[in-house]
Amino acid sequence: MLVFFFIKPNVDSETRDDTVPLITNSDIYVYEEEQPTVLSRIKKLLSGPVGQRLLGIGMAIVAGVLYGVNLVPFSLWRNSLVAKHQDPGPLDYAFSTYIQIAYF
Repeated sequence: MLVFFFIKPNVDSETRDDTVPLITNSDIYVYEEEQPTVLSRIKKLLSGPVGQRLLGIGMAIVAGVLYGVNLVPFSLWRNSLVAKHQDPGPLDYAFSTYIQIAYF
């Protein structure tokens, strides 16, 4: 490593030209007309009031399905406890409800 300390570089600072840009304007190709993408079409659809209403309805449907899926196991569990002649209390569902919500 000490040997490299004594090597003199060949590059002269006076002959270097740092003012030349790496990319010139002729290297850049600009598209004159862009084709609409799927994402731009979706943004255009959702920008209007009808699109926002459809988005809200879709989100409500998804939330309802997730809420329904969340409650199905509890009704099955309650029915099995009633069949065994046990009385399920309201706090029997609390821990499993919060664990299931955190899981989803």
